[in-house]
Amino acid sequence: MDNLRKHSVYNLVPPSSVPKGEKILATKSGFNNKLDGRFKARLVVGGHRQEPGQDYGRSYAPSCRIRSIRVTCAIGCHNNWPIYQLDVVGAFLNALCDRDVYVRPAPGTSAKNSATGELIVYKLERSLYGLSQTQSDPCVYVYTSGNIIVILTVNVDDILITGGDQQLVDQKKKELTDRFDMTDMGERDYEQGTLAMPQEHYVNTLLERYGMQEANPVSTPGYGAEISTNQPQDQILGPRDKKIYQSMMGSILYLAQCTRFDLSFAVLQLSKACSNPVQVNMTAAKHVLRYLRGNPVLTIV
Repeated sequence: MDNLRKHSVYNLVPPSSVPKGEKILATKSGFNNKLDGRFKARLVVGGHRQEPGQDYGRSYAPSCRIRSIRVTCAIGCHNNWPIYQLDVVGAFLNALCDRDVYVRPAPGTSAKNSATGELIVYKLERSLYGLSQTQSDPCVYVYTSGNIIVILTVNVDDILITGGDQQLVDQKKKELTDRFDMTDMGERDYEQGTLAMPQEHYVNTLLERYGMQEANPVSTPGYGAEISTNQPQDQILGPRDKKIYQSMMGSILYLAQCTRFDLSFAVLQLSKACSNPVQVNMTAAKHVLRYLRGNPVLTIV
């Protein structure tokens, strides 16, 4: 809540001031344990109740293509430029709301008007996690000064910045950190024009998410047995397992597109069954996770 107040995310207003017909969205608190042992709480809006075209317009997060990240890193490596990473603290809290949005305080945090005892609601001035609308922005920026360039690549709340002049790069970093609350993650490690891009943390998170962190590892991503789409009716996965399979395939597909090209063929075959997966597909998908269990650190260089 201190972070919300710091960014002036909301104003306290009485429910009687909310225009007739305007929704007052519910909120809830989400809790998470950070890798460094800190505990984090986040206020989330029930944006699923918003209607497109009525409560918000076009919306998407500034998520750049994987190739843009690779090209930025490749240019930095080729020219032996330092590559820095910045993380925007409370990224969504910097975006102004383009329409009036009213939300109720999360359970346990409700406020009352001290004079009348009337419950207070929040009128949002800035975006909050869970809202359907976010600011739409380009993702790759190039700043030129004479024959010197600085490249800045934005992926939601992570930023890569590199350039041909250290003083100019430092200046642009300072301009960003002066304007927004950011964490400087430092320089990306690379040597002699090569940069390794591991996703070990993502792999470990994936294994934990699907309960495969203690699975027996295998040496190849392919299942080996023939996977036919013509399976007995009793082998078709139920709604819950079907959703798990689709989520699993989306997570593995993202990994294959980013850095783990060794998964490409297995993912291609298993993705064909996403609309109607059967038990053998789930077994094969878990086989891929078992392969990742034994090979968590194969990096793209």
